[in-house]
Amino acid sequence: MDLSALKMVVFDEADELLLQDTNLVSFDSLNKYLKTQNLQPQFVLFSATYTPDIIERAQAYVGNLKIFPLKKEALKLKGVKNLKIAQSEKEKMQFVADLQKELGRTMSMIFVNTKKSATAIQERLKKEFAIEAKILIGGME
Repeated sequence: MDLSALKMVVFDEADELLLQDTNLVSFDSLNKYLKTQNLQPQFVLFSATYTPDIIERAQAYVGNLKIFPLKKEALKLKGVKNLKIAQSEKEKMQFVADLQKELGRTMSMIFVNTKKSATAIQERLKKEFAIEAKILIGGME
């Protein structure tokens, strides 16, 4: 893959990336690879929850760190609702299916931690609830 035009590397939920040591190994590998290719892209790390230890880790990996915090009210968008469901996996799936059917044809985003979870949810929605879902996944493989 030709990365010679790479200008920016973006991570969403960067706090999760920086919390887990296994992710840091991948992040470190990416940095080393970019250096071997003489690439110095800008790193952009998004998260709603940066603790002081996460900021310290980010500084160690990114270097020239600049933080632009948002006011809590700036995170709310008209027409967008955020839900956090604290239920068993089976109950969550039923809730999502019921919500989709109640709202009718609409667009929803469900965030999960792994590609495996995303694929499993997509398959279950189709098989158990006849709901077509698309997944958007990424990775460093």
